[in-house]
Amino acid sequence: MTVSLGPKAADPQSAGLQAADPQTAGPSEDPHALAMYDYLHGLFQPPFRYLRDDGVATEDPIERRFEPPERFRDYERRAFEKAAGRTLDIGCGAGKHLWPLQRAGIEAHGIDISPLAVRICRDRGLTDVSVMDAMELDYPGGHFDSILLFSNGLAMGGTPAGVERLLTECHRVSAPGGRILLTNTDVSRTEDPRNIAYQRANRERGDLPGRVRLRSWYRDQVSEEFDWLFMSPEELTAAARATGWRVAEVDGTPWGGYAAVLERLPH
Repeated sequence: MTVSLGPKAADPQSAGLQAADPQTAGPSEDPHALAMYDYLHGLFQPPFRYLRDDGVATEDPIERRFEPPERFRDYERRAFEKAAGRTLDIGCGAGKHLWPLQRAGIEAHGIDISPLAVRICRDRGLTDVSVMDAMELDYPGGHFDSILLFSNGLAMGGTPAGVERLLTECHRVSAPGGRILLTNTDVSRTEDPRNIAYQRANRERGDLPGRVRLRSWYRDQVSEEFDWLFMSPEELTAAARATGWRVAEVDGTPWGGYAAVLERLPH
């Protein structure tokens, strides 16, 4: 099935494009953005993988970063359709969610910590995209009506304190009545014995079960280790309550993926 990626070179070689050089196209510790860059320009060399610190490797389909809304998972699409007003897409990546919003005429801004991801968005013709740390948003208070944390974006908090810091910063830049729209994964809904053992070890250390330590890998590039924290709806509810949000809706699946709508509470 053909996926519309927005403006791109029809023939990468005739356009003078080459596979992204890690030394020039972006930080060497950013294999994820490197894979997206290559995919956009028809130069992708599969696979792209996440490597967990217990040795489990998971291949992640890069093409999903470019899929149009009609190919979103049902729960993701239902949440995405609630975006309204001035919108901030945190961790915008290749612009999967930013692209349809801007095409629809919504004032949508995208941020990503990766300079190469921002370059990809601009290569696709997207505007109002900036390199920015989600923990230190360079926007005034009360600026956004909708904030997007799709593709497990909240997990970038890494720890319970990090997630609360991210939600607090979102609260600061959201307008009265503002909402966060997100997707996440309840990793406890697994029958894989490797995942069950990993989560048990987390609990024994005093961590939440959804904490994972990962590296990303593509071609000859392997990132530094980083932490993600996947949260169950119950854990999300507690974090939201602590940071001025209310979980208004949860749209779940039997396998653990879910979307949530958080409504901003006044201070």
